[in-house]
Order: sequence, then C-alpha cells, then structure tokens
Amino acid sequence: MSLREHLSKHRPDDPMYTFVVMTWELGNICRSYVRANHKGSSEAKAYLQEGRMALADLVTQCRLLAEEMDLDWDGLVTDGEEAFLERMKDIDNWVEGR
Repeated sequence: MSLREHLSKHRPDDPMYTFVVMTWELGNICRSYVRANHKGSSEAKAYLQEGRMALADLVTQCRLLAEEMDLDWDGLVTDGEEAFLERMKDIDNWVEGR
C-alpha cells in the first residue's frame, strides 16, 4: 500500500492541500528554531521538539508529493544531496575568487 493510499482516509487526496500543509509546517519549523534560540534552556527544548515534529510533518508531505509525481524518494534524497554539494563547491569557489 502506498503512503498516499494509507493516509488518504485522513486527508484530501489533492496536491494543493499538500502545498498548504508544507507551507504551514515550514513556518512552524522557522518559528520554533528562532524561539528556541532566544529562550531559556527549558523553553528551548520544548520549541526544538515542536520544530522536530514540524520537520517530520514536512518530510511526510514531501514524500506524499513525490509519490503524487511518481518520483522515487530515495533517488530524490540522493539527487538533493549531490546538488547541495555542487552548490557548496560553487559558493566556495566564488568566495575564494576562482
């Protein structure tokens, strides 16, 4: 059973819904991270846990979207990591003036 099939009884099977949830969770991640870095240690732990759950929700939405687009999740992760490394090389070269 696909992830979409498993979760479809709990959410609309609509990519636009996925985009809305992704945007919401990204905002939650940012808010939690900023608040965790500006609060005392006991509050910071709570905000970091909120951020962790928001990140987990965002990852799930990304997986749902990948499935909707008929894309291989593991391949996307690998491609993303490779693209990130290439961008970092470009940035390093630009900073060093090469």
